[in-house]
Amino acid sequence: TISHGRGVSIGMAAVTRAAAARGWGPAELPGRLERLLEKLELPVRSPWPAEELEEFMLADKKWSGSRVDVIVPEELGRCGIRPMDRQELMDFMEAGCRE
Repeated sequence: TISHGRGVSIGMAAVTRAAAARGWGPAELPGRLERLLEKLELPVRSPWPAEELEEFMLADKKWSGSRVDVIVPEELGRCGIRPMDRQELMDFMEAGCRE
């Protein structure tokens, strides 16, 4: 198991990497975030692949019907909302876990 805070840290880092890989945010943002989280002794990588985390992502309270609103950093201090279906979310998170 993993604590909620550590899970949030891993998720923030993965979403930031995936967003940067898609050109939705600055390329340097993932590195900046990861350095900050590591200074706080928080993890930035999941010990599990995205497909093993799918059931937890599908339980997220931000789902509305077949879509979920994903909060994506667009620049330092500003985020946007990207609605995604299940497959888009899995592809997005796999990219964030891979980067």
